[in-house]
Amino acid sequence: MEAGLATPNPLMQIKDRLDTVETVSPHLEMSYTMQDLISRYRKDVIPLKAKTTQKTNEPVLKYWEQKLGSLKLTEITPKLINQHRDALLKVYETGTARRSLALLGAMLNVAYKDYEWFPVNPMSKVRKPRASKPRQRYLSDEEWSRLLTACKASTHRMLYPITILSLVLEQDF
Repeated sequence: MEAGLATPNPLMQIKDRLDTVETVSPHLEMSYTMQDLISRYRKDVIPLKAKTTQKTNEPVLKYWEQKLGSLKLTEITPKLINQHRDALLKVYETGTARRSLALLGAMLNVAYKDYEWFPVNPMSKVRKPRASKPRQRYLSDEEWSRLLTACKASTHRMLYPITILSLVLEQDF
């Protein structure tokens, strides 16, 4: 050891090395677009879903491609998502808007958690519209006829009378 030089502090050596290493964070990737995310989501996630879900997701993916596809992910903000939520609610029923936003949220979540393209999921700051009241559906005459035929054929002897009673009283059972 040379005279006059102190023993280097190991922590200072680590700090010096860290100061000289260029820090590259995946969160700082600025070139990804929403189209990149949708394409990758189609390739990685959609095939894992049920066939019926794949079919129902496709028009929603096309919607988001049309509306946001050209934007860089850094431009996808809670404010922008809120604007699109409000626009959806003007055109579609609440349930449709909620499903569209849910798919957008799922894609952004994959970008955040799996691909690490976001430091924070912008959807986490967006309020979903309240769920609409469930529809009350009534059987058509043809459906009632098929139901009563099936009830008569049933081995449960009380099924037919209970069904007739519910029809007469028009109550939900």
